[in-house]
Amino acid sequence: DQAVAGACFAAFLAAGQTCVSAKRIFVARSIYDEFASRLAKRADALRVGDPFAPETEVGPLVSAKALAAARRFVDESGAEILAGGSEPCAERG
Repeated sequence: DQAVAGACFAAFLAAGQTCVSAKRIFVARSIYDEFASRLAKRADALRVGDPFAPETEVGPLVSAKALAAARRFVDESGAEILAGGSEPCAERG
């Protein structure tokens, strides 16, 4: 549980856009399935939204360019998306 909490914090701090955000998490094969399942469940529970709203836990990426870079990272790494993966809708004003 502590490892999952730490990985979640490291990956989603400032929507993963800081220089110290986790880009890769190395996990022993023997615990990978359980770890991935728990991390995905925790990630799915994060409340995405307006960074100024008190209930928001993860804000948006800073730009369309950042979103494209994130998608490219997943595509080129061959990673599998276990949680989320869609763009949250935002009101435009």
